[in-house]
Formats: sequence, C-alpha cells, structure tokens
Amino acid sequence: MESYGQLVVLITGFPQGGIGHALAREFAANNFLNVVSNVVERYGRVDILVNNAGIQCVGPLAEIPLSAAQNTFDTNVFGSLATLKRLYGRSGSNSDYEFQDSPCIFDHTC
Repeated sequence: MESYGQLVVLITGFPQGGIGHALAREFAANNFLNVVSNVVERYGRVDILVNNAGIQCVGPLAEIPLSAAQNTFDTNVFGSLATLKRLYGRSGSNSDYEFQDSPCIFDHTC
C-alpha cells in the first residue's frame, strides 16, 4: 500500500456498523491520523474529510411533524455546509476539495 505520511482525517457521523465507521477503521489500520473533534485547532488542517453525518425521519409523510423534517434538513444540508465552510482554506497543501451528494439519500414510498 502507498504511504500517505501524516495526513489528518476527519470523519463525521460514524455509528457502529455504518460506512463512516468502516472508513475510520480502514484509515486507522493504515496509520492515518484520525481526529474527530477540534481537528483544525489541534492540527491546523484537514487533508481528508468524510462528511458522513446525517439523520432521517421515518414514517408516513402525513404523520411526520414539520419540526422533524426541518431538523433533518438542518442536520443533513446545513450541517454539511457548515463543516465545509469551517474547513475551507484550512486544508493541507496536497488536499483537494470534492463535494458529492447522493440524489437518493432516503428511501421513500407513496
């Protein structure tokens, strides 16, 4: 495996069994520096961000409170944007920015 040196990796939203958890374990196994809180203050940069935090509200549309939908949107959209804004311009010299969103974040039925 290629050596990546001392990269700073920030992974958000990694519950047990999720993709973020699997990525955190893989990065740790390959000697990546994995820091979740205060990473910019502590290390001054982020080389890799896996912005994986997200929630969903489940149930029939008519029964989901608007406040739950608002909380979901705030977490999934504005939370991700806030993280990106906080880290923008604070990455390492070898870092690239890439933002990918999934058009199918939630399963739905009508």
